[in-house]
Amino acid sequence: MATADGELLALKARTGVEIWRQKALLHRGLSAPATMDKALVTADFQGYVHWLDKASGALAARASTGKVRISTPPVVVGNMVLVINDRGHISAFRVTPLAAAGRRGVPTPPAPQSTQSK
Repeated sequence: MATADGELLALKARTGVEIWRQKALLHRGLSAPATMDKALVTADFQGYVHWLDKASGALAARASTGKVRISTPPVVVGNMVLVINDRGHISAFRVTPLAAAGRRGVPTPPAPQSTQSK
């Protein structure tokens, strides 16, 4: 869930108890988040796409699409993330999980790769 000022937070579905809160993206005019396997994806007013670990809320990756606001939520299709900025420019990111560094339970953040079309 994203708040009006840009905090992202995760709540338990049954009780509404807060699991984590991420304040690193405050005042960035975030889009609504989209869900991937182990990550949340959101975009901001400066054209950045942000990946956060679902379990902890930690920032996992960030990629720039240019300096134009992205106000619509990212679209996740398989291992692709598509974003459309407010001028209609489409950026696509193929997401490949990184190795878990040999430890169990360590989230595997996405490594975004951009292919842009006009």
